[in-house]
Amino acid sequence: MKPKILMFGPIPPPYGGMSVYIKNIIESKLIYIVDLKILNTRVPAFFFKHKEFRIILFIKFLIVYLSNVFIYSFQIIHIHTSANLGFWEKGFFVLISKLLQKKVILHIHGSEFKEFCENSRLKQLIAFILKHSNAVIVLSDIWAKFIYQYSGQKNIITIENGINLEPFYKCESSKDSIKILFVGALGRRKGLFTILESIKNFPELQVPRIKFYIIGKGLSEKEHLEVLNAFKKEKLPNVVFLGELSGEPKYEFYRKSDIFILPSFAEGFPIALLEAMASYLPIVSTKVGGIPDMIHEENGILITPGNYKDLGIAIIKLINSEDLRVVTGSNNRKRVEKYYNLDQMIEKISKLYFKLLHK
Repeated sequence: MKPKILMFGPIPPPYGGMSVYIKNIIESKLIYIVDLKILNTRVPAFFFKHKEFRIILFIKFLIVYLSNVFIYSFQIIHIHTSANLGFWEKGFFVLISKLLQKKVILHIHGSEFKEFCENSRLKQLIAFILKHSNAVIVLSDIWAKFIYQYSGQKNIITIENGINLEPFYKCESSKDSIKILFVGALGRRKGLFTILESIKNFPELQVPRIKFYIIGKGLSEKEHLEVLNAFKKEKLPNVVFLGELSGEPKYEFYRKSDIFILPSFAEGFPIALLEAMASYLPIVSTKVGGIPDMIHEENGILITPGNYKDLGIAIIKLINSEDLRVVTGSNNRKRVEKYYNLDQMIEKISKLYFKLLHK
């Protein structure tokens, strides 16, 4: 008989890192290995604008959760979480699942989870929730070390994000232009203003043959407009905002681009970076979260967050050397095939399920 798993997580849209992860799970072979049901924890935009009403959404999740647990007798509750309010909501479900004698996996995605832990006034409660989960999944060994030191939780499993490689390949690039791609939420955390400062301060990045394509939207309308207005003010004709794309339209931009940039201030283990690696793209990113585990000297350039000068220098270095772009991009594809494909990720998750059930 298949293990019965209830998984907490958001289903797209919108297309954030965690929701894309859940989408990949739904489309993977895991659904043939276990009896999997998803409790969609997507928070509509209304509840982001009016946080006082989140209690209504929380009660809805609680009712759906209890009805599922009692009707279907799930054995493992797999809870995906980030930081801040989302962690407290999911932390409640960790504790209630333990009271109901269910096995609990807490899966941490939040790029700002370390800052959340260190700055919280409820450090002991955070540690209590982490320690009383049957297992904690993190996205990199850097995160595993921090969680262990913070909470004393010993059953920490590093399972890096994995993607389906099939949609990602390389199309022949145009010799007349260089296409630079960014995919992510529009806002300060993802480094959009660092990109803006780089373009402003490097005339080489303002020429017509250099095109910047930006895919994504802000987590809030205010953040979205702040980015758009800042770029509009500078009147940069070679910067194109494409909005939120998914599926084939997004894959097409990966295939036809030459360089991928993600100058974030905080990250977990970004799926957009894996998609770029799978598309044979050289990477310029930052030394935050799990990114240093993904990007090494042979497959990309890492800079300090907020350093627009180093970002500009790195982009220009790749623009000026087609050989460097080809070699770096090929190394990225090899690395994602070896370490970050979806089947490997699913195998690690399913092994953890069976291990917990046999204990």
